[in-house]
Amino acid sequence: MARLKQVSFEKICEEASHYETDLLMPEGIHLHLVPFNNPYIQMLWREHYVGSKGTIGRQFHYIVYFDGNAVGAISGGSAVFAHKKRDTILEIGKEERSGGIRNIVNNTMFRLTRPSTDEPLATDVLKLWKERVEVDWTTKFGDVVRCFETLVEPPRWGGIYKLDGWKRIGKTTGLGARRPEGHGTFGKNSTGRRKIIRVPKKIYWIRPIMSYEAAKKLSNSVNSYGDDKRIIFEFLQKYKDREFTAGEIANELKLEKARVLICINNIMKKENEIQASVSKFKAIT
Repeated sequence: MARLKQVSFEKICEEASHYETDLLMPEGIHLHLVPFNNPYIQMLWREHYVGSKGTIGRQFHYIVYFDGNAVGAISGGSAVFAHKKRDTILEIGKEERSGGIRNIVNNTMFRLTRPSTDEPLATDVLKLWKERVEVDWTTKFGDVVRCFETLVEPPRWGGIYKLDGWKRIGKTTGLGARRPEGHGTFGKNSTGRRKIIRVPKKIYWIRPIMSYEAAKKLSNSVNSYGDDKRIIFEFLQKYKDREFTAGEIANELKLEKARVLICINNIMKKENEIQASVSKFKAIT
C-alpha cells in the first residue's frame, strides 16, 4: 500500500471539525471502535508523523469523542517482534516469541485534534483506551494483556506516557524489517524472507501489568470461572441501576481484573446476562 500523503495539522483540524458523532453519546470522553479504512481514521493517519503504509497483525482503531464531537483517534496493535532491553525486562522467552507475543499491545497511533494545552484530555483518553483495549483484546483473541508499549520518534519524547506511569527504557536500533507480500512473521505463510531497512530511531515506552506466565494461565482458564461468574453477576444484580468498569468490579470483589474481563467477555455476554456500554457493564433487568 502506498504511503498516505501527509497534510498540515491546521488542515487536519479543519477537516476534523466537520466530523460529529451520529450516535447519541452523552457528555465526556468516549471511544468508538471502527475499522482501519474508516475515513476519519485514514485522515488522521495521513497527518500522523509516522505516516501509514497500511497495518498488519492484530489491531483496534478508535475515534475519540468528547462531548459528542470527534476530537482524535487512538489505535492499538500487535507488539514489536524484538527489542533487547524490553525482552530482558519483560523476560520474553522462546515460547512467548514463537507464539507471536500475543499478550502485549502496542499503542500504534495517538492523535488529538484539540490544542496541545488540553493535557487532561490526553491523559484521560490514554487511561480510557487502556481499559477499553484490554476488554476488546481479551474478548476477540482470548489473550489477557500483560503489557502496553509504544514508540515515539524524536524530537517528540512521549511526556503523556510519563504522566500515565509508563517506563522509558531507551531507544530502538534504527533497523526494521520489510517482508514480501504474503510472507508473514508467523503462521503457515511465514518463510523467513525479509529485508533489513533503516528507519528512524524511536524512544521506547512500556507499561507492564503482569508476567507472561500469569497472563498465559489466565488466558487458558476461560472456561473454569463458574464461581467468579456467579459472584460478578450477583454483584451487578445488586447494583443493577449502576454501570461499572472491569477495574471497579475487580476492586469491589477483590478479584484480578483479567479474571473479570474473561468472565464478562467470554462467558457472560454470550449468555445475555449483562449488557455493555463501551467498557462499562451492568446486569440486564
